[in-house]
Amino acid sequence: MTENAIEIEGLRKTYAATGRSAAKEALKGIDLNIPRGSIFGLLGPNGAGKSTIINILAGLVNKSAGRVNIWGFDQDKNPRQSRAAIGIMPQEPNLDPFFTPRGSLEVQAGLYGVPKSQRRTDEILELIGLTDKAEAYARSLSGGMRRRFLLGKALVHSPQILVLYLTRAADFSDGDALRLYGAYLALLYALPVLGGALADQALGARRAVYYGAVVLVLGHAILTLDGAQLGFSLPVSPLYLALALIGIGTGLLKANISTLVGMLYAKEDPERDGAFSWFYLGINVGAFTAALAVGYVGERLGWHWGFALAGLGMAVGLLVLVLGRRALAGLGDPPAQSALGPRVLLATAVLALPVAYQLLSHPPLMGGTLALVGCGAVTFALYYAFRRLPREARHDTLLMLTLIAFSIIFWFLFEQAGGLASASRGTGFEKLPSEAKAAFKRQWDQGVYSHFKDEAAARKFYVEEYNNA
Repeated sequence: MTENAIEIEGLRKTYAATGRSAAKEALKGIDLNIPRGSIFGLLGPNGAGKSTIINILAGLVNKSAGRVNIWGFDQDKNPRQSRAAIGIMPQEPNLDPFFTPRGSLEVQAGLYGVPKSQRRTDEILELIGLTDKAEAYARSLSGGMRRRFLLGKALVHSPQILVLYLTRAADFSDGDALRLYGAYLALLYALPVLGGALADQALGARRAVYYGAVVLVLGHAILTLDGAQLGFSLPVSPLYLALALIGIGTGLLKANISTLVGMLYAKEDPERDGAFSWFYLGINVGAFTAALAVGYVGERLGWHWGFALAGLGMAVGLLVLVLGRRALAGLGDPPAQSALGPRVLLATAVLALPVAYQLLSHPPLMGGTLALVGCGAVTFALYYAFRRLPREARHDTLLMLTLIAFSIIFWFLFEQAGGLASASRGTGFEKLPSEAKAAFKRQWDQGVYSHFKDEAAARKFYVEEYNNA
């Protein structure tokens, strides 16, 4: 029998072309021998082929060419034996929230065909330190417990080879996270200007609201079902794509939903102010309950379920709007003569998503674009006020610009709730016992956390695992 646990020769994998995406060669003739009894790591940047190799070993992806031998079993000639020789702990904690750890381990063992007399459920629960949680729902487990539980599931069939898939899906440092958060907020505040202009010049407010709601639902759906969960690699980042769609949808909806409310009443109607009060009350109540519900579901069941709940709420709102469309008949219709031709609308629709995607994935580009557009807008407003407007209108314009300046300061400080205010809590590393900090230092020097972008991100993960242990 071979002395190697895994033997890979000439392994190639080419993902077929789909739609407009060209075929992609993920693996180009990989040769690899991993001796028995060794600890081996696959390290590399995104797109290097690590996930593809692991998925081929697990039997989830078919190779294009080459030979794979797992614990002496050729994967092509003995697929069941080679699959039984390897256990894989996935990177994402995908658990059935309504199963207990004991029940899940029993089901997993049954899927591998392990007879009941040979199952090691209690032994595994003790090994991973979850004996006291054996009958608790999986959704009640902490982050560290879920990781250990995934390890237990990989051990149910007593594999000779254990693969720990430790790559994190969203390993952002605090700086990267804050830059992405700022770029995302900038998109949410900037695009309603373009959304309102499109509605006024071509789409009409009602149609813009419909389109915006649909795009918002699509964005949340991508956050719910990303490429990793679907079992294939997306050509773009699902996170950036989803945030770009949510930004575009917000731009179309946010700018025009208030306009529709105003169109329901004449300007002199005394009930108009009350209608807007109810409108904003609904927004605030919805935002308050959504933050609690989505946060609870995200923490208990996983954040993909939280995003799913947000998308469901948006879909319900769209359904209410469609069912009540008779009340909006004749309101928010497109202008009789569109100021924008069909070619302009088509170009806007085609370019909106890639432009928003690039701005989100390159926050410095977003900052430069906003600075340029902002300076240009202020310069034009001042020029127009002093050169084109009469004295009274000029006074109103300058007052408006002053109020906008103070409004920018207010919202700048307000939005720190999701940025600096969260980051300022720190990782809690300095509060750890000295022996725990020394252990991290040894692991960091040995390269255990080399897959993290920087030491701050590794410390944050270490503290979370330490507290959950």
